[in-house]
Amino acid sequence: SHLFFGLGVGQSLFGMLATHPPLAERIRAIEPRWDGNFSSVPEQVPLDEPEVPQRSPAAARTLAFAPEAVTGRVGSVTPEQVAFGAALLATIPTAARDAAAEPFAARAVVLALMLDPEPAKALIQFDLLERDDPVLAKEIRRLHPLITKIGDGARLPLVSLAQPALRRLSAGQRDAFLATLTRIVQADGIETLAEFCLSRLVRLQLTPPVKPAAELHAMRPLLGDLSVLLSALAHAGAVDPAAAKRAFSAATAKLVLPNETLDLWPAARCDSTHLDAALTRLSAGSPGIKRRVVTACANAVAADGQITVREAEMLRVVALCLGCPLPPFADQPAS
Repeated sequence: SHLFFGLGVGQSLFGMLATHPPLAERIRAIEPRWDGNFSSVPEQVPLDEPEVPQRSPAAARTLAFAPEAVTGRVGSVTPEQVAFGAALLATIPTAARDAAAEPFAARAVVLALMLDPEPAKALIQFDLLERDDPVLAKEIRRLHPLITKIGDGARLPLVSLAQPALRRLSAGQRDAFLATLTRIVQADGIETLAEFCLSRLVRLQLTPPVKPAAELHAMRPLLGDLSVLLSALAHAGAVDPAAAKRAFSAATAKLVLPNETLDLWPAARCDSTHLDAALTRLSAGSPGIKRRVVTACANAVAADGQITVREAEMLRVVALCLGCPLPPFADQPAS
């Protein structure tokens, strides 16, 4: 949960996984006469004027990236990453942060993030929203100019900020919101991997995870699912079919699968239905299996020698869907 900007797991998990007693209990252990009042504690850093590093994380369009080191990031948070996270939050306009804290407006924040950057396609999506919910569409129009200004690296933090508010939606409101989210993503008939990752992250946060029947300790039953996932990542960062083939080969070479061959799927077949099923089954793998899968995914996106912020964020979502949360990539930009 420390890796999230908002509430990362359900409240019920905190008691089971907490490494320290509640704060009030710890204070009373050293100050039995404490009256339980926190009001005298001064605010150290105003939210609207956070201290930020000089380097702007949103400006780093490509990152220095070592695929073999990705699995070492899982579950780890360094001081640099904490500072980087603060810098990311500082790039989000105050009005957008405020909206993410309220259930109604939080829906508008997420839907505004999903709008296509091409005006013609965004117009189709706006028309759909107007028919679905005119009041919500008005709020999206208000927030959209602000949302378009944030960098790619701030998209996931903004979704995480909206998570606690979205969890306060009623069951009916949640279902309606998720249905609208699906229609927005599919409005132009093409769902990119970036759109799929962001929408699946929202669903992951709002719906209870399906517990696998049994943990898988062998790669063989998952080879088809691995082909789908690696093919999607290879196509997402490639400029042509040859580049996609190189990326796929770079990923599969790291798996070391004797007597096994993975097939590169055509981009058209790597749709949301196949990807969703593949991620669900891969999430049943053992920690060792997941480590190999995440490493292969990292090699797929970095096969061309560089990784963009958007690709890094897609990798983070994929890893999160597999139960391997990665902190923000705080690397220096590549030269």
